[in-house]
Amino acid sequence: MKCNKIKVLILTLYSGENEYEESKRSVKVQNYKYIEHRCFENLPNKEAHDTLYKMIMDESNNFDIFIKLDADMILEEKDFILKVVNYFNENNNVDLLSYTVLDYFTNTRIWGINCFSNRCKWNVISENLFVDHQPQFEGKKIKIVDENNMVSHAKNPSFYQSYMFGFHRALKVVQKDRKTPLIGHSYGQYNTLNRLIENYVSNKKEVLKYAILGAFTVFDKDYVICENKLKYLDVYNEEIKKINQINVKKISIISFIYKIGYYRFIKSVILYIQNKIKNV
Repeated sequence: MKCNKIKVLILTLYSGENEYEESKRSVKVQNYKYIEHRCFENLPNKEAHDTLYKMIMDESNNFDIFIKLDADMILEEKDFILKVVNYFNENNNVDLLSYTVLDYFTNTRIWGINCFSNRCKWNVISENLFVDHQPQFEGKKIKIVDENNMVSHAKNPSFYQSYMFGFHRALKVVQKDRKTPLIGHSYGQYNTLNRLIENYVSNKKEVLKYAILGAFTVFDKDYVICENKLKYLDVYNEEIKKINQINVKKISIISFIYKIGYYRFIKSVILYIQNKIKNV
């Protein structure tokens, strides 16, 4: 198949992100012809992801490559899609291609934007928190640290969007819906929150403080699942009254364990070690 005939479907989930219109514009100006962009707006988190992955499978005969572009991501490089197409075209055994994105909450490169071949398949899962799950495929998964920062994440968030960033990350730290948390996921989100705090301490950007407040809201109360970001406006409006009262400092490892619960933490570490041994 010739490179310029490869069809790409870009899929976006929107739930109030400030960058949405700019994200859509960044798709329209791409230097590649065979692109279609479809958006899903204001769906609950799990339903949104299930809908997106079902569409990829349903459209597998009509498109060659699928790209999940979050509504807070902007394609900063006009040749990004062309580069993705070229990579798949030159590496026929690749089914999942991931690039880092430049995240403005942490001022670091994070994972990422995912590009799928039409061979990827998703199982239906009962998971309600980690809904952005990996597909099944026979080919390779390639992860590229993009030093050119071709894609940005959360470049211009609203205060509420920032609050929900911290809120959702903290949910993934504590994982109150599980008897035994996935400690690897939890620790990764803990590190993300500490990088957020470091960024705020360094730059003093007011919008970052709202993300920290969102995380502290979850740590202080028993929230479990963020079904739809737009449903938490009442919580947000109450919590922002405390915005100038929060003590901004890095979360210690002791505090991290305390937030999870000592017993749950020990169980999760044991499970983590057991899984690592099985995979050796």
